[in-house]
Amino acid sequence: ANWLFPTWMGFPEVPVTPSEILAFEPKTGQFLWRYVAPPYDRMQPMGDEEGHFFRTYDPERSICLPAMWASPTTSGDGTTYVARSDGRLYAVRDANGDGIVAGEEEVATFWTGAGALHPGTAFSPNLMAMATCDSLFVFRRQ
Repeated sequence: ANWLFPTWMGFPEVPVTPSEILAFEPKTGQFLWRYVAPPYDRMQPMGDEEGHFFRTYDPERSICLPAMWASPTTSGDGTTYVARSDGRLYAVRDANGDGIVAGEEEVATFWTGAGALHPGTAFSPNLMAMATCDSLFVFRRQ
């Protein structure tokens, strides 16, 4: 079922659609796990609505309009890192092997404040980097 919410910028309602991350075994295609993401009920990616009117005067970049999810990257320990247009970077892992990713033990998020660009996170020894529509984030393992 879709729920409708009032919003601004002249749009009377915004459909809220389900969004999930699914993992499959690469060689066989067998389903491994599912993560149901929180609802996102905005017309534009995080950051695009907030700066829309200011950026309309910049012909170089009026809006970003990325995909809802960036490309996922899975690390050697099985954690999948993927950013979403809700302004969060997600780290998800089916730690207990039940096929359902949920709870603080299996899901961590980092607030970026803007929609993510299409490429996924990049890794090098002790570093991870990801880009949003307006920032580059680099994380160092301590």
